[in-house]
Amino acid sequence: MTGGKMSIEVPGSARPDLGFGAIRRSIIETGPQLTLNGHRSLYEVFRLAAETHGSRKCLGRRVTLPNGQLGGFDEWTTYGETLDRAHNFGAGLTNLGLCTPNTDDLQLLGFFGKNRPEWVIGDIGCYSQGIVPVPMYDTLGADSVEYVVRQTELKTMFCTMEELERVCEVAQKDLLGAAILMDGEFLNEADVARARQQAEASGLKLYTVREVEAVGKENPAPLVLPRGEDVAFFCYTSGTTGDPKGALIRHSGLLSCMASFRDLGLIMTHEDVYLSYLPLPHVFERGCLYTALSGGAAVGFYGGETQLIVEDLVALRPTLFPSVPRLYNRIYDKLRAGVDEAGGVKKWLFEKALAAKKEGLRAGRYTHPVWDRLVFNPVKAKVGLDRARIMCTGSAPISSHVLEFLRAVFGCPVLEGYGQTESSLLISVPLMNDTTLNHVGIPAPCCEIRLEDVADMGYRATDKEHNGEACEGRGEICFRGPNSFKEYYRMPEKTAETIDEDGWVHTGDIGLWTPEGRLRIIDRKKNIFKLAQGEYVAAEKIENIMLRSPLAAQIFVYGDSLQSCLVAIIVPDADALQTRGMAVDDPATKQAIFDSVVKEARDAALNGYEIPKRIHISPQELSMLPERNGLTTLLTPTFKLVRNKAKDYFAPEIDAMYADINSTSKL
Repeated sequence: MTGGKMSIEVPGSARPDLGFGAIRRSIIETGPQLTLNGHRSLYEVFRLAAETHGSRKCLGRRVTLPNGQLGGFDEWTTYGETLDRAHNFGAGLTNLGLCTPNTDDLQLLGFFGKNRPEWVIGDIGCYSQGIVPVPMYDTLGADSVEYVVRQTELKTMFCTMEELERVCEVAQKDLLGAAILMDGEFLNEADVARARQQAEASGLKLYTVREVEAVGKENPAPLVLPRGEDVAFFCYTSGTTGDPKGALIRHSGLLSCMASFRDLGLIMTHEDVYLSYLPLPHVFERGCLYTALSGGAAVGFYGGETQLIVEDLVALRPTLFPSVPRLYNRIYDKLRAGVDEAGGVKKWLFEKALAAKKEGLRAGRYTHPVWDRLVFNPVKAKVGLDRARIMCTGSAPISSHVLEFLRAVFGCPVLEGYGQTESSLLISVPLMNDTTLNHVGIPAPCCEIRLEDVADMGYRATDKEHNGEACEGRGEICFRGPNSFKEYYRMPEKTAETIDEDGWVHTGDIGLWTPEGRLRIIDRKKNIFKLAQGEYVAAEKIENIMLRSPLAAQIFVYGDSLQSCLVAIIVPDADALQTRGMAVDDPATKQAIFDSVVKEARDAALNGYEIPKRIHISPQELSMLPERNGLTTLLTPTFKLVRNKAKDYFAPEIDAMYADINSTSKL
């Protein structure tokens, strides 16, 4: 789709004297919705789905074969069975007194584990009794779990056997009172007995999920249903600086985003199949999962290893696949490497087909009657996406060339939307038939957007140009609407820093309006520092640009006010090096990586001071480093870099790079 205005300005809303651009709204005229098809809570949405699709597949998992390997998705519960189990689980929680109110009169249940069917059963069960889930990433250490438990006054943790040891470690500090094993029915009696002994030694009463359900089945409890304005779940932000913040997401907030999906044409039906593998504590996965469930889709849960996600895809063959650039880049690299390795006629044919598909995309066409059948359908089947009709990417920027490649190969919309925890899911999203690149779509119907001046960085809502291209304003992206989070739990100062007195949520991201009225992310207000000569530098923007290099997997850019230039730590892409026959410890490899990231920086028109002058190659991923100063990982559970930890960990390498720069600088 090209041409035409993609967003609507509210007349008279621009206030350049105050640094505010005009308020823009969606071209979809439905306006913000507080419900989904008249239903006010996630419980009501799921109950309607269960009443409509009672005998259809709801939640599935791969069966474990006698040899211990995972087989196909042959174990399913229906929508009706799922609702029954959820009611029993919720009633069991109430009868056992496992979620008594905290000092804010909130009944809470901690969720701690990888995605699995029992997580959804627990979610819906909580909603049936007015209990609020507090989800935690399965990668969290005991100290982070303790922080959440203390802040929320959690009484009970719903976890898997894998997380029980960390739960017991927290319980030994006179915290918590009970734990429920999500996977208890898949353990033998001896394992459950040992788990009970371990829990009791830490002061915990241990139940299995089936035991809680059995109590609820024998003792049904009246439904205590949430209202739209009630908190649906806690969503802890990554905590890249300081303690994690517990954003409170309302039922109406998530439902307004789900209604926006519907109004934009992203509609789910009982014929759809969805793979749940992105962490459920993340608002992106929760929003996508409940959108799928609302339409009666069959939801399969991955086998638990993200490195083997392609095996899950091949086994399930989903029609809906939301993911993140990290995985899409892997798919792109693998397919590209395979084409290069094949060479000859096969490579020539692939490139010819790809060029034809890209030409079609620029005309708004996703499919091609010849090239899809001859070239791309077999490729799609190899990665289990031969039935995909909608793919989404979010949580981080994706390169335009990767996005266009994916659309061409898979022949369906690959939507790059924009949102954050504080928006309950959505801020902007492209239209389904929009095949243009280098933007994150139009304002979602659930909110309105305006840009605000960031004078220190040279961005103003009245700007008409960006890097030589026309635009209609630049500045910090702010949004307002029912999709806004309620608050950061027990952090009023942080809440006030984010939501202003007029209800605008300040995202910390810098954006611009294209002449057509689409939103583009161009920078980051946070993680800005000043170099010795006074220039402001946004590290995340530079890292995201340099990560377009096929040779780089992870990058940490560093600088401070005592230095006049930047340096960078780069983790190379192991697959890319192997394909090219490059050794990680070869000086020529380091030079090739440096040249590659510098090229990306220059192609993106970065200023000279924004390009690192030295790099250090770290062969280990930033989440699996050798222990140093008590650190082995520098990433949050959502793979965001914790900068102060990275600075401390790589202090010797940073000092060495600056020493080298200073020793070779001319006086």
